[in-house]
Amino acid sequence: MKRSVIIVAAGESSRFKQDKLFFDYLGKPLIMHTFDAAKNACDSVVIVANKSNADKMRQLSDGQATVVCGGATRSESVRKGLEALPVGTEIVAIHDGARPFATPDLFERAFLHAEKYGSAIPVTPVTDSLYDAGKSLPVPRENLSAAQTPQAFDLAKLKNAYDLATSSLTDDGQVWLNAYGSLHFIEGETGNKKVTYPSDLPTYRIGIGFDAHRLGENRKLILCGVPVPFNLGLIGHSDADVALHALIDAILSATGEKDIGNLFPDTDDKYLGIDSGLMLDEVLKKARKNGYEVVNASIVIMAQAPRLSPYIEKMRKNVAERLDCAVSRVNVSATTTENLGITAEGLGMASQAQVLLIKRN
Repeated sequence: MKRSVIIVAAGESSRFKQDKLFFDYLGKPLIMHTFDAAKNACDSVVIVANKSNADKMRQLSDGQATVVCGGATRSESVRKGLEALPVGTEIVAIHDGARPFATPDLFERAFLHAEKYGSAIPVTPVTDSLYDAGKSLPVPRENLSAAQTPQAFDLAKLKNAYDLATSSLTDDGQVWLNAYGSLHFIEGETGNKKVTYPSDLPTYRIGIGFDAHRLGENRKLILCGVPVPFNLGLIGHSDADVALHALIDAILSATGEKDIGNLFPDTDDKYLGIDSGLMLDEVLKKARKNGYEVVNASIVIMAQAPRLSPYIEKMRKNVAERLDCAVSRVNVSATTTENLGITAEGLGMASQAQVLLIKRN
């Protein structure tokens, strides 16, 4: 059966404090994540936009969607979308523009069930405790479900249902229920969240850092802030903690900052012999000021000697304390380089670090 999707995107985004549909999320406007998921699930897409952004929406969709202006209410906007559907459409899915995380599988299941049963409404169980705030009374949640979109329907019957509907109905399932008395429910997706506030859109950033230092006499060997007994130590302007330096660079990389050499130049005596943990603290403070927190970190230390395994757990704990996170979110490992390079020759040590950061907008 010929399938179409109507993306309802005519809202004002008042609680988001800016037009959320054009908010840059992972390198492209939020609405384009929704559109990309929808267009791969159907034969045609209609986007119902508000008058102020309809032209911008047409430009973004690049001829791959029909864009029409919506009405004063969601119900009116859906009616506008129904009028714009191409001839021959038999099944339609109506989807919120602010639900960018719906998967192709959800669209496919909604279409298949609507073809068989006339309607398909994705729902998820209500897991939060509920109260009637006006009466300060708890509301039993056992039989309650939260409806999502895309909601799919037999088009001819949905049009008839809208002819019978009142403007007070805010959900397409309600319009169908008002006309036909029953709905067919399917399992929704917990990740199919409707974006309402900026905090609904966390941003994840991955950073990679690398550092290497020569070994020399009359220097302490410090790795991840932990003193390691050895006859040689790493040479550097600071304490030359190669592992923490790699981690610092990974965080700076993830947040789009310049590297450790720019932030802590070896020409500045202020950093002469400095504890690299203090440098890490400063970098973290800057990252947190910009809204970032560490999700997890992984550090690999490359050295032929000494044997580092007795100190690994202490290193993990020390890094976790610096990052203010659980030890389970930090991994430190050590490896040789199979008798290759400066680490195998005992001339130096190297380290690589990876970090995942989350930014709650």
